[in-house]
Amino acid sequence: MSLSEELRKYRIIDLTQKIVPGEARGPLDTGRRTMEITPFHYPPGELMHKIQMESHIGTHVEAPLHWVSVLYKRDGMDISQIPVDAFIGDAVFLDLSKHKKKQAILPQDFQTAGVKTGHIVIIGNSPYTGQDRPYFSYEASKWLADSRVKVVGIDNTVYPEDPKVGIKNLELYHTHDFLLSNDIPMIEGLINLDKIKKKQFFLIGSVVPIVGLEAFPLRVLALV
Repeated sequence: MSLSEELRKYRIIDLTQKIVPGEARGPLDTGRRTMEITPFHYPPGELMHKIQMESHIGTHVEAPLHWVSVLYKRDGMDISQIPVDAFIGDAVFLDLSKHKKKQAILPQDFQTAGVKTGHIVIIGNSPYTGQDRPYFSYEASKWLADSRVKVVGIDNTVYPEDPKVGIKNLELYHTHDFLLSNDIPMIEGLINLDKIKKKQFFLIGSVVPIVGLEAFPLRVLALV
C-alpha cells in the first residue's frame, strides 16, 4: 500500500491559526498590530512582499533560546536547531472540556491520558478563557519534563503558568522553565482541538528553520 493510500484512512485536522496581516496580535493582545506586509514588484515585475512581524503570533513554537538566554544567560536551541522530527510523531491529547474553572492540571491528568516518554502532548479545549482557564501546576510541569516528552502544545483555553504569578515574575514561570530549559519546545496558539475525538493521534508540524530566532509560526496537522 502506498503512503497516499495509507493517508486516506485518516482525517486531517488543521490545528493552525490563519494569520491575517494587519489584524494579527501578539501574545499579550495589547492591540498593537504585529504583522504587516508591503507589496513591491521585483524586476521584471513579479509581485513580492516585505514582511515585518513579531515572532510570537498565531500558532507558534517557542524554542529553548526564548527562555534560557534570558534566565540562565546561556545559549539555547533556536528554531533552526530543533530536530525536524520533533514535530512529527505520536501525540496524546489531554482534553480539558471537563475541567473546572481555574482548575490546576496535575501529573495524574497526564498519567491517565497515557502520556509516555517521547510523546507530543497536546492540551486544551476547556470552556474557559482569560483568568478562568485551567492552568499548569508546578508538579504537572515538572512531571512533563521528567518524563522527557518531545513537545508540549496548548491552545488559548489553558494557561501555561499559574495565573497568580502574574506577568512580571519570570523566575516563577515554572512551565516554561521546566520545558524549555530541558530542550522541550512549546507550541502555543493551537486551534480546533475540539475536533480531536481520540486521546491518541499522529501529529505533523513544520517550522521554517530561521537561524537566531527564539520563536516563529508553524503549521500543525493532526492525523486522526
